[in-house]
Amino acid sequence: MIEVEECFICGCKEVSAEPLLDKVSLSKISCSVCGIYKVNQYHFPNVDEIIRAVERQSNKSYTEDECNEKKALLKYYVKLSANKDNYSYDSSNIFDITAGWCENIFNTPFPTPVEQVGYLIIFLGNILRYPGKKYDCFKRSVSTLNLISATASIDEQNLLKVREYAQELGLIEKSESYNSLTIKGWQEYEKLKKSRSDSKFIFMAMQFDDEQIEFMKNFVRSVVNKLKFELYILPDIYTQENTIDLKLRNAIRDSRLVICDLTHRNNGAYFEAGFAEGLGKPVIYICEQSTFNDKEKKIHFDVEHQEIYRWESKDEISVKKFQQDLEAKIRAVVVNG
Repeated sequence: MIEVEECFICGCKEVSAEPLLDKVSLSKISCSVCGIYKVNQYHFPNVDEIIRAVERQSNKSYTEDECNEKKALLKYYVKLSANKDNYSYDSSNIFDITAGWCENIFNTPFPTPVEQVGYLIIFLGNILRYPGKKYDCFKRSVSTLNLISATASIDEQNLLKVREYAQELGLIEKSESYNSLTIKGWQEYEKLKKSRSDSKFIFMAMQFDDEQIEFMKNFVRSVVNKLKFELYILPDIYTQENTIDLKLRNAIRDSRLVICDLTHRNNGAYFEAGFAEGLGKPVIYICEQSTFNDKEKKIHFDVEHQEIYRWESKDEISVKKFQQDLEAKIRAVVVNG
């Protein structure tokens, strides 16, 4: 295993690495900013090697500015996707940074300044929780690295501009050493959290398995339609977007909430749920009972503590109970909430 002095994703020095005994080529990285992830340190000793691997894989060549944007996107999405608690994980449940996953991230459009300000307000609102609290922003500190990653900023200078924009808009207090939301900032936080309140769409994050899609259309869509919403299942969504990733991001942005199916432990579904949570959208987790009980198919630790609605595929009573519970949860989250 290669020794690490700092996280090669975000640069944080509060980091440790250890080998995964059942995965000889992989290391588990624990970072105070990014969280916990696994990576092949021999293939990807740094972010530049990841970028080169994606360039070879996609037959592309990025400019210096594009490379900086890719690095910023990587920080943002790793922070959203990585495990958050340092428990003893089965290696299969640790978030895996691969060239394929990074290529999907690199196809994502770089956020606009307005989106970055929104990311900042969401991050501060989530971490501060109530007025009067402050979040430090000292140069090269862990808190600053957290803000850089959370706002998809290219560097500290980019973060300073995002903070300046937020201050000019009256969303955060004017200070060089800390961040605190103004009353206008808290109003914007609530607005961002509830920006989907007029949406009539619910996005379905799942593996595209024919049998599972059939179940969602027959039993989940009926619940969603009963509540006067439409269920977004990605293959059914028609847009003019050229890439699946952009189509997916826009669908999640346009949705009131996300239902995430954990049945197949699909990395894409976990990513979509993380992306939605990063936007401040509610996520409802569901899973087929046999998978939930299967120790070899154990679901990602980060969502084990969540309320997960389950059903048994061949049990009509179980499916009916699942539909009733799902309806009650959706009502609680978006109809009555």
